[in-house]
Amino acid sequence: MNIVITGAAHGIGFAIARQLVRNGHRLTICSRSEIRAQEAAALLNAEARRNGPDVPAIGVVCDVSEPRDIERLWDASVAHGGDVDI
Repeated sequence: MNIVITGAAHGIGFAIARQLVRNGHRLTICSRSEIRAQEAAALLNAEARRNGPDVPAIGVVCDVSEPRDIERLWDASVAHGGDVDI
């Protein structure tokens, strides 16, 4: 599955993303901070490599209050993993 998760760079969102990676899903996560988004994606990718096949996660900068950012997030997810399932 190709899944988009907002607020997944830390906290509960990151814990959910980690579990989804462990279950073999492809993820697009976002944060308003590029550094946080990229660091979280790197941690998730390392997790995927420890638990089986590499299931890439990408981090995208997105402020969910900005429609253009949401469109860019969605487009990045489709480019990364095909149609978004969740």
